[in-house]
Amino acid sequence: MLPTWEMLLNRSTRDRLIIFTRYPRSGETKTRLIPRLGADAAAQLQKEMTENTIRLAREFRSTHPVDLEVCFTGGDLWHLTHWLGSDLDFRPQGPGELGSRMARAIRRGLLNNRCAVVIGTDCPGLSALYLGQAFDQLPTADLVIGPAADGGYYLIGLTRLIPDLFQGIAWGSPQVLQATLAIADQQRLIVRQLPILNDLDRPADLDLLLPVVQSATRSRRQRKQTAQRISVIIPTYNEETTITQRLHELHAIGSFHEIIVADGGSTDRTREGVAQFPDVLLLQTNRGRARQLNHAASIATGDVLLFVHADVSLPGNAIAEIDQALSAVGTVGGAFRIKTVAESKHHWVVPLLGLADLRSRYTRHPYGDQAIFVHRSAFAAINGFPSVPILEDLFFSKKLSSIGKIAQCRGPVLVSGRRFLKHPIYYAILCLLAPRLARFGAGLRLMERLYGHPR
Repeated sequence: MLPTWEMLLNRSTRDRLIIFTRYPRSGETKTRLIPRLGADAAAQLQKEMTENTIRLAREFRSTHPVDLEVCFTGGDLWHLTHWLGSDLDFRPQGPGELGSRMARAIRRGLLNNRCAVVIGTDCPGLSALYLGQAFDQLPTADLVIGPAADGGYYLIGLTRLIPDLFQGIAWGSPQVLQATLAIADQQRLIVRQLPILNDLDRPADLDLLLPVVQSATRSRRQRKQTAQRISVIIPTYNEETTITQRLHELHAIGSFHEIIVADGGSTDRTREGVAQFPDVLLLQTNRGRARQLNHAASIATGDVLLFVHADVSLPGNAIAEIDQALSAVGTVGGAFRIKTVAESKHHWVVPLLGLADLRSRYTRHPYGDQAIFVHRSAFAAINGFPSVPILEDLFFSKKLSSIGKIAQCRGPVLVSGRRFLKHPIYYAILCLLAPRLARFGAGLRLMERLYGHPR
């Protein structure tokens, strides 16, 4: 579609920088590098190169009037926004070979912008200087191109779409640049070339360019002003024997962003125990664990929500484990493994409770005893914990797994066996039959009755 005069008159004086990338799913990205790196490491490399390119684009935008677009494949809008941020314009690349996808993106970009520049994420040497040169030269050129050492190009910029530049090209071959320049010469286009840079796309490129990517990644992480802010949420009901110990432990672990205790109307001295900690927010809620958790989450201000039961003790490196787990692409939440603590005369409890850990390890659907943590945006996307009388944690983790990966941290949480001793039938069913009973309302009512009261 050719632009109309009305479109040309309404075209912004801003430029458009379009970043082509692929969502870094293991086994589907950087496939040429998988024999050397392995599928997971190749996907992680794709993730880091994309993040470094986005950082560069944002820095460039701070000094140049450009709109940023991420043209993606292999993902969806929610995952891309969650991964890279909401300040970018995300567009799917759509079907067809690379040339037709780039032509569509440039045509769309030129409808509302003065010029459009397309870059990939494979060129660690690309800098704000070269981006500036590209946009500065476009007003006096038909085509600006950044040659890659492997025979392709890492940048192409136009002020008007020239379809022939994207047709009849053997994409991925060493002749891409040569064929493109030949078409430009046939059409007598004014061409400006940027310096030759190296792409990281083949195993032979790794030794030269991988240290550059790793250095840029370290610098980007060091420039982060703050780490992820973790809001700890503890639901309580008559937990006077455990709550003060739990709060002491949380303060000893490190700097959580905030700690919120959501009390469901305790009749013992739970609230007095919480009051000993002036920096802990005590929230009075109606009873019911799902209701308590959702209420606390609605007022929490952290980036990550960590749900901890009052009888669950976190490992000392919990913050580092959570940060590491959530840094993996596609991961929306996680939980810890379980190590059960029981009095010596009740050692028979431990193997049975271990079944819950075994089940969650293979299904990736953790229980609340495992200290579930989740990105705030993911929690909102699934509307929090469901309003069910019991097993709200299982329903929650199953729904969470539908939008991304749930990681399992290596460090275990210590869980008391007291509730098993109080409700042995309930816990036996929970460990063995909960995933099946949770499908039926009658099963939930049975488990609630066995537990003895609504939670």
